[in-house]
Amino acid sequence: MLAATMHWTDPMLPRAMALVVLALAPVALGLALMAAWEGPPAPLATVIALSIASFAGLAAAVGPAFVTFAVLFASVCALLALAARHFAENPRAAVPAIAAALSLAAGGAAFLSGKDDAMNALSSFTSAGLVGLSLACALKPARAAPR
Repeated sequence: MLAATMHWTDPMLPRAMALVVLALAPVALGLALMAAWEGPPAPLATVIALSIASFAGLAAAVGPAFVTFAVLFASVCALLALAARHFAENPRAAVPAIAAALSLAAGGAAFLSGKDDAMNALSSFTSAGLVGLSLACALKPARAAPR
């Protein structure tokens, strides 16, 4: 287990925690965007998506990192598909969502590079992705007013 093998002073702990967040955050953000634009997703689908992302992040934290990037890639593809579906009706909200999805992918790629400043690049790109998705959620499509 992660807690049994790492101490809080271990230099690998930030990398392990980044892998967990990199798997879980895009899924949660995608579900939030879906809820803002289309209404809340089915509870069972939400539980399954978040469980898979959590297990993938934990598996990557103690094993190979590619598991996290598979979930990240799937999340980015889902965000892009959701934004493309709403592009015609609300391009003002879809454009920040597309930029945010690409920013999350760039953050994952920067982290995967393994350079010295990879954590800084990951933080910068994922912060930009969070801001973009927050803006996209705020600019949700207009729905017909109830009568």
